Amino acid sequence: MCFTAVSMHINAKANSPIFLGVGGSSTQYPEEISVYPNPVKDFLTVKFPTKGTHTVTIYNIIGKQVATKTVQEENEVKLNIGDQPNGIYFVQFTLNGKNITKRCSKQ
Repeated sequence: MCFTAVSMHINAKANSPIFLGVGGSSTQYPEEISVYPNPVKDFLTVKFPTKGTHTVTIYNIIGKQVATKTVQEENEVKLNIGDQPNGIYFVQFTLNGKNITKRCSKQ
């Protein structure tokens, strides 16, 4: 199961804030972002709804950055974490100015 969390500053003038639920479900969030497979063995893929410049960073459970990758004019980022130990990892990226973090496990 992949858990979703959002880190953002709420602007009182904003028309609709982003709400992301637990377990990959989303509410008031028009675009789909896929993080798979979960659990991951070697390569983790983050698929964005549109092509563009995307940076994905992976942190281990203690907050140490273990991988990062930026792509341009793509809608998919693949990261190799096969050399990392099994455990919980946090996948962080930005979409529409909002920092989004998804929790995944490595086996």
